[in-house]
Amino acid sequence: MREIDETITKQKCYDALKTSQNRQDIFRLHRQYIETSGGSVDGDICEISPLLSYAGEGLTQIVHGKTFRSPVHLQSSTETLNGHL
Repeated sequence: MREIDETITKQKCYDALKTSQNRQDIFRLHRQYIETSGGSVDGDICEISPLLSYAGEGLTQIVHGKTFRSPVHLQSSTETLNGHL
């Protein structure tokens, strides 16, 4: 697996989605956030809205002990999903 420079990935998150490899890097990073917070992801596509968590903070209460099936899009309660994935 390619090493992810989290700082650059976070700063260029949505611009980076323009290429397939960058999309995969972001999906892996977000999957890692969920797994670090005690959840699991079944599948490859995983996205966490920066309005919910910018760097994985605050996810434990939401994901701990849960398994999510791909495609995963975790978002804050203040936003709506507009076909982003």
